[in-house]
Amino acid sequence: MDSSHLDYAEAAATLTEPTSGHWQEYATGTGATSLDALVTATAATPAAAFAAPAAGPASPATLDQVVAAAARTADVDGALAGLTSGAADRVSAAAAAEHRGAVNAAVAVVAAAAAVLVLTLAVLLLVGADIRRRLAGLATAARRLGTDRAEPFAVHGPREIGLVEQGLNDAVASLSHVSSTAERLADAVRDRERLERELSHQATHDALTGLVNRHEGERLIEDALRRSRDAGTRLGMLFVDLDHFKGVNETHGQHAGDHVLQVCAARLEAQVGERGLVCRFGGDEFVVLLDPVASEFAAIDAGERIVASLGAPISYDGHELFVGASVGVAVAEAGSIDGEELLGRSDGAVYRAKAAGRGGVVAR
Repeated sequence: MDSSHLDYAEAAATLTEPTSGHWQEYATGTGATSLDALVTATAATPAAAFAAPAAGPASPATLDQVVAAAARTADVDGALAGLTSGAADRVSAAAAAEHRGAVNAAVAVVAAAAAVLVLTLAVLLLVGADIRRRLAGLATAARRLGTDRAEPFAVHGPREIGLVEQGLNDAVASLSHVSSTAERLADAVRDRERLERELSHQATHDALTGLVNRHEGERLIEDALRRSRDAGTRLGMLFVDLDHFKGVNETHGQHAGDHVLQVCAARLEAQVGERGLVCRFGGDEFVVLLDPVASEFAAIDAGERIVASLGAPISYDGHELFVGASVGVAVAEAGSIDGEELLGRSDGAVYRAKAAGRGGVVAR
């Protein structure tokens, strides 16, 4: 705006200088008259007056004077028009330059504002992405709470998220402590249960052969008789007494005798399978309960297979040991007798089998 003002002032000064002489003299001088006055006077003068001008102080202007005045006026008008046109051009140029400067300044401001906006958006996107990542991590950590995969979480980011992360870490630490305590208690409970099972097994099973012992066998026999009575089925009992077992102990020692008992127990279980129960009643005596059994003949047939199995040689320390077995058979019809009587009948039958020469099966 200061440059435009200077241009206007310069144009005014330029117009004043050339017109201050002739124009002012023409308009107000004492020796001349204005063009309008000359034209008016000339128009009112007869044509003869121009041919012979009269002498005297008040003669009208001549045509030469009018033409000269008009020429001076045209010169002044032309100079004024040129100066006005030049001033207008300079003013237009100054205005255009001012406009370009204003446009450039506006473009620069807009570009700077756009750059600031883009930078701000980039920062917001980065911050937003970090917050989303932290929130996703918090969600994952929260889902892991209560599982065996809970882990401490790195604490950083905005203060509010950091507080939540610290709270999650405290919860993870508490859960870890509780989990560790629970695991120790669970281990203790498992150890106690295992000990109880071991004690229960020891109380009900033979330590050498792993078979049910006499006390537990008698209880299981009574249970089987009750089921037989309710179902109307038949039970078979085989009382097995090893032959020549005393000679094995005397010849090869107690370890050899223990080995023979273990092998015989395994062979008895293989013969009976899931059809019945094998018990060690003590020493070299075993009881086999068949639950159910089709008939007395089926029980006798099972006894004969047992005799054949136990009569096979037993390897021990480079030797082959031989024992046999005598079997007494007793059958209870639909729980018609109790366990004690059933045992007594099978025991009496095995004694008769031994008396008959051993290695046989006798039914009672």
